[in-house]
Amino acid sequence: MGRGKRSAGARKLNWTKVFLVIILPLLIIALGVVIRQTLKNAESSIANKQLNYFSVCVNEKWGVIDSNGKIIIEPTYEEMIQIPIKETPLFICTYDVDYNNKTYKTKTINEKNEEILTSYSEVTALDNYTSNTFWYEQSVLRYKKDDKYGLIDYDGRQILDPVYDNIIALKGVKNSFLVTKDGLNGLCNNRGEIIVDIEFHSIVPAGEDYKEGYIVTRDGMFGYYSFNGRKTVSNYQSVEKMPGYNVIKVKKDEMYGLILDVTTNTMLDGMYEDIKSFCADNVYVVKENGRWIVIDKDKKVLLDSYEDYLGININNIIVMQGGKYGIADLKTIDKAETIYDDMKFAFEDYCIVKQNDKYGVVNTKNEVKIEAQYNNINYRKDIGIIEADSDLYNKVLIKVTTGVIAEVNIDKAYVRVRENDTYNYYNLNLDKKEAKDVLTDNTLILDKKDGKYGFINKKGEVKVDYIYDEATEQNPYGFAAVKKGNLWGAINRDGKEVVELKYNLDDNQLIDFIGKWHVKTLFNNCNYYTDK
Repeated sequence: MGRGKRSAGARKLNWTKVFLVIILPLLIIALGVVIRQTLKNAESSIANKQLNYFSVCVNEKWGVIDSNGKIIIEPTYEEMIQIPIKETPLFICTYDVDYNNKTYKTKTINEKNEEILTSYSEVTALDNYTSNTFWYEQSVLRYKKDDKYGLIDYDGRQILDPVYDNIIALKGVKNSFLVTKDGLNGLCNNRGEIIVDIEFHSIVPAGEDYKEGYIVTRDGMFGYYSFNGRKTVSNYQSVEKMPGYNVIKVKKDEMYGLILDVTTNTMLDGMYEDIKSFCADNVYVVKENGRWIVIDKDKKVLLDSYEDYLGININNIIVMQGGKYGIADLKTIDKAETIYDDMKFAFEDYCIVKQNDKYGVVNTKNEVKIEAQYNNINYRKDIGIIEADSDLYNKVLIKVTTGVIAEVNIDKAYVRVRENDTYNYYNLNLDKKEAKDVLTDNTLILDKKDGKYGFINKKGEVKVDYIYDEATEQNPYGFAAVKKGNLWGAINRDGKEVVELKYNLDDNQLIDFIGKWHVKTLFNNCNYYTDK
């Protein structure tokens, strides 16, 4: 009988018992391992998704925290640490600053406090801003070598050789960089391509976007570069880009002209005493022999019977006669009824009008759509709605609600409106939405009852009692600010109070917490966090 073989007549194995006693426990253990690993991976995925980085100031020293409120870089630096991209652990630290001699050193570190980009010295992020917004350019970094500057990308690849006396961001325009050499300026893009030759005394944006091109000056004369830098007009007393069109208004010998196509330098024949700084497709308002007239690209006169013109929108033009305004159709050229004290376009088919010191809305056929009963009307072009005092109208001018717009989130396509001390949500068409359907990542939803604020979950269950006088919605990192009396604190995603109510934030532009840290603003929405 071979070893390990069962002898004849021996009892057969009870496979059910074997499965229950041996195999099933092993399967349960294996399944538990898989579940634990899956949950661990899910938690890791959530943590990584939420992990952003912010500058923090403690006792006038600067460091870095993450979006959980954990200190990543200890606050030991004299200068604010640059974090160009909040989702990326790349931190630029400035040290050994000599204010008298205007010298300093920098180093770039990651979230492990390891130095990176070590092949380059004096690496800095390029700051940029508009009148109310601050940001760092997110495609390139500046570095210095032998007292000259160049550009690298965030992986350390050289974009622009270090041969320039200075490199800064063109203010208000993304991905456009002013390069200076021997006292003259040029422009490069984020690929390091010189798009405006280095031969000008100044370069400024022609509009709010790089696609609007650039106005340049040299020896007191003005020129224009299209955004790709291929064509330029020059040697004018002034240059102005017509918004929305590839048309340039120029001045020469105290007279004005129009360049209709900068790629071919095609000009509208003739020079004029003045030209309005707006146009439509091949329609222009010019001043000739002391009168404003409307012409096309062939100099055909379309309108010449009004004293002035305020704006053009497709085939409609706002006209003025005897100090009153109306709207005319450029196709039919019907006589417009000029009865309004002021007038401006909203949408394509409507105008905001002023009459008897009140504002309303009419369509291009002069039919009243909103009675002139408001003290102020504002057209929100970014979301396509009308704010009439506190009344909000949608795109078809139906009054939806009365309230104050507290937040507009284009990315998540919602508008947050404060209505009688309660916040409600709408999509960009002003259709009302449930907060839980808009704030899909939130574990807690702000709610109000009997004049007090609390928080519910998406099932409507109360998770934080109605005990607060004021509160904010949960931010992307799971924290919500809460207030009693004059003092603010914070709760976490579980509704636990993680910051006691001790901060008077009446002077803050923004109320926000990350862990124990609350936000402060330097200027133009340049924010940092502190516990003071």
